[in-house]
Amino acid sequence: MIDRIPLSKQLADELCRQISTGRFRPGDRLPPIQEMAADYAVSVSSLREALRSLEIVGVLSVKHGKGVYVSDRVQLNDECVSTMLAINSLKLKTVYEARMVVEVGAIPLAVKGRPIQISIRCAPC
Repeated sequence: MIDRIPLSKQLADELCRQISTGRFRPGDRLPPIQEMAADYAVSVSSLREALRSLEIVGVLSVKHGKGVYVSDRVQLNDECVSTMLAINSLKLKTVYEARMVVEVGAIPLAVKGRPIQISIRCAPC
């Protein structure tokens, strides 16, 4: 059986390679999503999925209305990239499920006007 690698994972791999080789450095703003999608000849939705997965693991930071930035704290090497992407592909569904639980659970507090404070710590690569 041949495993197919999802396009979004291939894009995430490529972006990590570009970060680890210095094309994009910590704090850099990535090109606009439409421009990147055209450069890679992929759909905007596939690129967004790749960017979202890299945001979840802390490689990228999305500032709504301002763009996508390489996280200031990211330090990638080949081993770290492989490990991070392996964890990402195995755990992404779990992360989404956890977000749904937290976000849905926070709705009653938000409706009542109570402050919501959530702290999640992830181990760096």
